[in-house]
Amino acid sequence: FIEAGLTKESMAVFAILPETIQQQLFLERDPHGNVQVSLIESEKLFSEMVKNTKGEALVLVHRQELKDQHEKLFRELGITNARVETYQTERNHLEEHEAPRLLVVDEAHLSRSNSWAHIIAYYNTFTVGVTATPVRLDGKPLGDIFGDMVQGITTKELIERKCLAPYDYYAPTAVDTDNLRIQSGDFLLKDLDRIMRDKAIYSDVLNSWRSIAEGAKTIAYCVSIEHAKETAALFTAAGFPAAEIDSSTPKKQRAQIMQDFRGGKILVLCNVGIISEGVSIDDVECCLLLRPTESHALYWQQAMRCMRYQPGKIAKIIDCVGNYTRNPLPDADVEWSLTKSARKPNKIRLLFVTPPPQSASFAFSRQEGYVAESIDCGFIWAR
Repeated sequence: FIEAGLTKESMAVFAILPETIQQQLFLERDPHGNVQVSLIESEKLFSEMVKNTKGEALVLVHRQELKDQHEKLFRELGITNARVETYQTERNHLEEHEAPRLLVVDEAHLSRSNSWAHIIAYYNTFTVGVTATPVRLDGKPLGDIFGDMVQGITTKELIERKCLAPYDYYAPTAVDTDNLRIQSGDFLLKDLDRIMRDKAIYSDVLNSWRSIAEGAKTIAYCVSIEHAKETAALFTAAGFPAAEIDSSTPKKQRAQIMQDFRGGKILVLCNVGIISEGVSIDDVECCLLLRPTESHALYWQQAMRCMRYQPGKIAKIIDCVGNYTRNPLPDADVEWSLTKSARKPNKIRLLFVTPPPQSASFAFSRQEGYVAESIDCGFIWAR
């Protein structure tokens, strides 16, 4: 830990891990000064940190589904010294609890919001942020909260190690976002709702999904509640069981919808901001991207939700809004930083070595050897 250059506070957090786990950690500085970590059994890191804390640990989440998920995991592992709470509830009951010995901020890319930051400052204790995308949704860094960044291995390595599923990426349609307004680093939702609820776009979306991923368990990421409801109705009318879920869906109904989706009664789950972070459903095969975004973090959190590993599975990412032109692909090499904003990728257009199959017209497939060319530098990339 000392050779890796971690601060004293960060070393103290890693020191609570049992020796058997510490021996599996390899820490080093990358060329940009960030600490990288490789863990043979990475799933043990989070739970072991909590389990071996001498005192109470508090795990902060932003969704009830994540709270339920973590509490279930802790019960299965026999962890009794952890309290899991949504930041909304914790914010309103700060004076009712002693400061935890360890504060774990799940989905730490959200931690710069006022409520999260207030809780972190109030407890002023050892704090660990956990996220697959260590950058704010608006692209700004997290160095004003966290002192060290310990990076996991890359998505490419996770695919090679069979921790994530390989994927095919399809871009069958696109929408014109050139004239949309930007607010806080991303498109204005009112503008997105207007363009995405066009009847012609709905038809293209259904036809694209049927030709590429018919029958696959799918999560659709929508712009608004009405957009999600109309998309679910579209699939249901076509004979594919679908449902809509959003933050206003009653708690019991949300739980039932999630149970039905996990159990296979629902094939297409159309959501607005509910399944973008943390929720893990191994047999989801397809992500349907219907929400244009300039946010790298939001894009990765949504696009990669179908990449949970299962033997023989090849995930399908259907990008109907051209998000690949604004964000690095899921397994791109990304330079993370606590001090620099996320770097925008070069704009790309799609070329084909051979005519694409009819089912994947205008598609970029990582399996078929299609080519992407950078307009800015002329670099040709091919698998």
